[in-house]
Amino acid sequence: MLDPYLSLDGARAILVLLLAIAQPLMGYWPQLRRWPHTTPSRSARLQTPVVPIEWAFAIWGVIFTGCLGFAIWQLMPANLGDPLLREIGWLAIAVFSLTVAWEYYVPKHDLSWPSVGLIVATLACLLLIMVRLEAAEPHSTTTFWLVAAPFQLFAGWISAAVFVNASSTLRRGGSEQGTVWTIGFVAAAVVLGGIVAFASGAVIYVAAIAWALFGIVVANIVREPNQFVALCAGAAIPLVIAVALV
Repeated sequence: MLDPYLSLDGARAILVLLLAIAQPLMGYWPQLRRWPHTTPSRSARLQTPVVPIEWAFAIWGVIFTGCLGFAIWQLMPANLGDPLLREIGWLAIAVFSLTVAWEYYVPKHDLSWPSVGLIVATLACLLLIMVRLEAAEPHSTTTFWLVAAPFQLFAGWISAAVFVNASSTLRRGGSEQGTVWTIGFVAAAVVLGGIVAFASGAVIYVAAIAWALFGIVVANIVREPNQFVALCAGAAIPLVIAVALV
């Protein structure tokens, strides 16, 4: 019964599951171990207008749940030798490992350029997964919801998070970012999201980008009012959606 897991495919699938579990666990580890700082406390200290409203980050719960669903699915004996899951599995190991590394680094060392590097590397791996999934279309309903959808959501959120992390890092270095800087970051996220959306037509990827933009809109209405930033971020939402539907 355990023979399929005594192979390279089996080891890979088990490692994917362990790392999928490690992601949410590492997210809560600083609180559980009573570290002086957590990711939310670091982020709160370095907030800029491009940082979405706090409750928008609840999307991480959906992302981690989707990753766990993928991890369980690819662990099934019948799926161990699937060529698509094999290729994506190794990339998923890289994505999950980089995420865990980022979750460890930020509470320990703050939002900084190494954390930006980790998140950029994570995005690169996620985009590679999306390319591989697009090449394998059309997908069954199960493959879409347990494989494609979780990674599209992850990639969309990280596409925005790259610029959020960079913005906070610049503020940590003493850069006071006004409206022009904020619009520049929002525009960069929209351009990146638009390119990926146009190339892939990935609706769930776009939904994650739109969610991040909506979080920025609310933050600039409720947290630190900036009507122009809120207006620009809000106007970008239908734009990104339209690009994906072209």
